[in-house]
Amino acid sequence: VEADITKWSAKDRKDLAFYINLYKDIRPIIQFGDFYRLESPYQSNRASWMFVNPSQTEGVLFVFQAKATPKSVKGQPIRLKGLNVKKVYEINGQKFSGKKLMEGWSPKEFKNVKSNYHCELYRLRTL
Repeated sequence: VEADITKWSAKDRKDLAFYINLYKDIRPIIQFGDFYRLESPYQSNRASWMFVNPSQTEGVLFVFQAKATPKSVKGQPIRLKGLNVKKVYEINGQKFSGKKLMEGWSPKEFKNVKSNYHCELYRLRTL
């Protein structure tokens, strides 16, 4: 962090600690896992990519809304990659088979996002 955090508020320092711990937690998946580009911002309003660990038991999905999507336009499901079709994964407290997630999954946070930029990080874990 290239900032003088001694001048930050207590809330900002607490947020920073959360994100540092998150980074430490997902770093092995990103560093040693398989990388998949799922959506290009040049073909849609979103960009997404994911990392899956070698044993296919954990994944990290990044989704970026680059442009606002009108309410009349339904967001397309994201076809995840690199998962085990026979395993069950938990994402946002819901359970899905690897097969189902690779056929397409729609993150609730991205339905009718009105701002020009929005991003989310999703953790996938097998049960």
